[in-house]
Amino acid sequence: MSRVYDIITRNAVPVNVLDLGVGTGVLAKAVYNAGNKVTGIDFSSEMLVFARAKMPDALFIEWNFVNGMPPELSGKKYDFIVSTYALHHLTDALKINLLQDLKPCLNDNGIILIGDIIFATEDDRRACHEKNYLIWDDDEYPAAYSLSEEELKKDWNVQVSVVSHCSGILELRRY
Repeated sequence: MSRVYDIITRNAVPVNVLDLGVGTGVLAKAVYNAGNKVTGIDFSSEMLVFARAKMPDALFIEWNFVNGMPPELSGKKYDFIVSTYALHHLTDALKINLLQDLKPCLNDNGIILIGDIIFATEDDRRACHEKNYLIWDDDEYPAAYSLSEEELKKDWNVQVSVVSHCSGILELRRY
């Protein structure tokens, strides 16, 4: 398991967890095994087959969260919303829109933890791109926190933790 997964799992102690981009359930399984209620969203039916096999009592919804939250979750609240290595598929603007969509899904003291390809600044992202241009995936949009910092801080208490040269954790709490 990667350091990002370890850090998020160590901090995930609530009773009701929403995992965006649950995939095969690597992170969600650790949370589920700790006795927490898990809801997982993923656009891939194939991935959800694996996740369901690992967590038979969890709720899974096939949905592309680019379109906001699925109707089944209307009015539902979560103590913890997590996402690992899924949001880099969204542009910075779509990431901000998704976070706005998540606000009503979060309990008053809830936390959002996003572990992904995250750079502190656009200069850091650009330097990584230049160093790795031959393997860089132009269909992915790793976040440069500095570009969205002002927008995020309007609604959230934000903390960014750098985990490696290209990964980090974005922690969001409501004011």
